[in-house]
Amino acid sequence: MKNFNEYDRITNNNMFKIAIKSFLFSLLIFILSSFYLFLRRWDYNLYIANKSIATTALFLLGLSLVLGSFCYLFSFADKKLIYRKWLGITGFIFVIIHITISAFFIPRFQFPDWIFKHKTSFIFGTSAFILFLIMAILSNKYFENKLGENLWRKILRYSGNIGFLFIGIHLSVLKYGEWVKWSKTLDPILPPLSFFGIIFIVFIFILQIAAFISKKKETLYDLK
Repeated sequence: MKNFNEYDRITNNNMFKIAIKSFLFSLLIFILSSFYLFLRRWDYNLYIANKSIATTALFLLGLSLVLGSFCYLFSFADKKLIYRKWLGITGFIFVIIHITISAFFIPRFQFPDWIFKHKTSFIFGTSAFILFLIMAILSNKYFENKLGENLWRKILRYSGNIGFLFIGIHLSVLKYGEWVKWSKTLDPILPPLSFFGIIFIVFIFILQIAAFISKKKETLYDLK
């Protein structure tokens, strides 16, 4: 197995291009999720667009978290690891947009009443936001040098994984009733987009666990 730390430390003169490609990729996810929701409801408004924004954030953050594990398991994807940081940053920007629209531009989300009615979902969603905010602040050379590479990586890794787990709980608590209703009525015929979101979250953690087990086996083999 390769040591993937070297890929994270690439200094790329084309960093601007990487950021632009990450943004264009995010737009693709947003457009596809918006099209899916339009087909599901035959309607499109700010409330539905906000669902697409949340979905885009979810997929970008998940891909950012899993790229390291994916490249560890499948070496053909090595060159894509340089996109990890910018996928995460772009995903966090979409999170901020989603929260802003939810809080200030959608009448059905009446704060603070909505918070009182959805305490669990709000707590886990807010906790996830704080963890990803910490990651966004720490994701630079200054804090890597200040904290030391090992501690810096551990903070980012645990913050990301716990934050993503909290997103899964936030989504499940918020959307469980909708999933149950759809499973009983199949109306509309297409499943809720959030249903694919939770499947994606489970898939991300399966890949993370698979990479962890693979690393442990490699370590044990090296000790023999």
